[in-house]
Amino acid sequence: MDCNKPGEVTIRYSNNVVGVDEVHYQFGSGTSGPWFHEVDAAAPGSTVKAEIPTSMSGKSLFVRVTTKCGTDTRSNVWNMGNIIAQKTETITLQGSSTPAGSGTGSSGGITVWLNGPSGITEATFKLYKWHGTAVLASQRSTRPYEGVTFFNLEKGDYEVKVEAKPACTPTTTASNWDTDHFNLSKVIYVGSFNLQVTSIPARGTCTGGVKVEPSKVTGCATNGVRPHHTG
Repeated sequence: MDCNKPGEVTIRYSNNVVGVDEVHYQFGSGTSGPWFHEVDAAAPGSTVKAEIPTSMSGKSLFVRVTTKCGTDTRSNVWNMGNIIAQKTETITLQGSSTPAGSGTGSSGGITVWLNGPSGITEATFKLYKWHGTAVLASQRSTRPYEGVTFFNLEKGDYEVKVEAKPACTPTTTASNWDTDHFNLSKVIYVGSFNLQVTSIPARGTCTGGVKVEPSKVTGCATNGVRPHHTG
C-alpha cells in the first residue's frame, strides 16, 4: 500500500435460501464492530464489494451478514483473515485459457488479470506469439484487476506482456519497474479439442439419433499455463 490506496474485499451470499428477502453486510475489525462499511446487497445473491482502509493493516477483517426473511432476521459473523499491507511491486499477472475447437480451430481464448495489492489504476495488455515480436492484439484497461480477454486464438503458445501503472510513483528497486509502470509477462498455452460423433441406430419404428461430445482436450483449459524449459 505504498500508494496509500485501499484494498478491496468481495463477498457473495451463495446459499440463497428460498424466502430470504434481504442481505445486509457489515465490515469491521471486530466481531461486534466498529464497522467501517455497511451495505445492502442489490439482491440476496448479488456480489458486494467494499474498500478496506489502510488503517486495517495488521488487523483481522470481520464481516457480519444479516439475512431477513419476512419479519425474521438472522446474523452471522465470519473472520476473513488478517489484512497485510503490501507494496505495489508485489503485483502479479494471472491467466487462464479456453481451448480452440476442432483441433486446428481458431476459437480459443486467453483471459489475464492483475492479482495482488491495490494501487494499479491502469494497465495495457499486449498479446504475442511466444518468442514473437509482433503484437497480435492490445487492450488498455482502467480496471485491470477484473482482467481482459483475447478471443479467436488458434492452438499454440502465447505470451501476454503488461505495463501496469500505479496511482503514484512508489519507492521501489524492483527490476521490472520502468519509468512509470511495472512490466509483467506470462506465457499461456491455448489447447484444442475435437468432437466425437456417435450414431444411435433406429430400431423398428423408433427414431435414431446422433451423440456429439468432446473427445479430447489438449492443453490446460483451467489455468492455461504450461511450463516451458530452455537449454
